[in-house]
Amino acid sequence: MMRILFLWLMAGLVACSSEPKVPEGILPQAKMEALLWDLMQADEVINLMAANPQKNRYALAVNRYQKAFALHGTTKAQFQKSLEWYNSQPRLMRDVLENIQKKHPVVTQ
Repeated sequence: MMRILFLWLMAGLVACSSEPKVPEGILPQAKMEALLWDLMQADEVINLMAANPQKNRYALAVNRYQKAFALHGTTKAQFQKSLEWYNSQPRLMRDVLENIQKKHPVVTQ
C-alpha cells in the first residue's frame, strides 16, 4: 500500500512540475515571442505616426498588424487563440515575455 501511495505521489509531482505541451493550433513559443515583439514594434510605429492628424490611426493599426501576421504566417484568429492559451499558462507566458525582454533589452538613459 505504501508503494502505491508513493508512486501516486511521485506521479503527481512529476505532472505538476512539467511544463504543459503547446497544443496543436497554438503558436509555438518561439513564434509567439517573435510575433509579440513585432506587434509591440507595430504599436510604437502606430503611436508615433498617429500623432500626425493626417493619419487614420485605425487604418494604420490594421495595416501594421496584418503585415506582422503575414510575416509570421499566421492570422489574427490564430494569434488571439494562442494568446488566450498562453495567458492561461502563467509560467509559459512569463517565459515568453522574459525571452522577449532578454532578446530586445530596453535602453534607458
